[in-house]
Amino acid sequence: MEQILLSLSEYGEEPGAVPYSSGNHNYRRALRVMEEHITLPLTTAELAQLAHVSPSLLKKLFARYAGVGVMEYFRTRKVNAAIPLLREGSSVQDVAAHFGFSSPGYFATVFRRVTGKTPGYYHNH
Repeated sequence: MEQILLSLSEYGEEPGAVPYSSGNHNYRRALRVMEEHITLPLTTAELAQLAHVSPSLLKKLFARYAGVGVMEYFRTRKVNAAIPLLREGSSVQDVAAHFGFSSPGYFATVFRRVTGKTPGYYHNH
């Protein structure tokens, strides 16, 4: 996953960004929607609706351009956005709630899956 994000970030933008072409317009719009709604607990269907595409097209776009599923990408973005808050001293509970996770335990599970570390690691460093 990290390799994918690093290779895609070579374009000088957010991870997952690709050079503009008419073929990736919907993907770029979906990325903007994710960033604008990063604190909400949205489903694939809700993200697709906000991006004005069908859920199946959204899944295809992320498979093609990001190499990962829609929700995996969205959760990864949430975790990466959470790290600075943890470093600033926000509690795991507060950060989990801020990013729309159903519980601090689920947030910690996703966080470990994405970073390989616990949220407490960043909270204490």
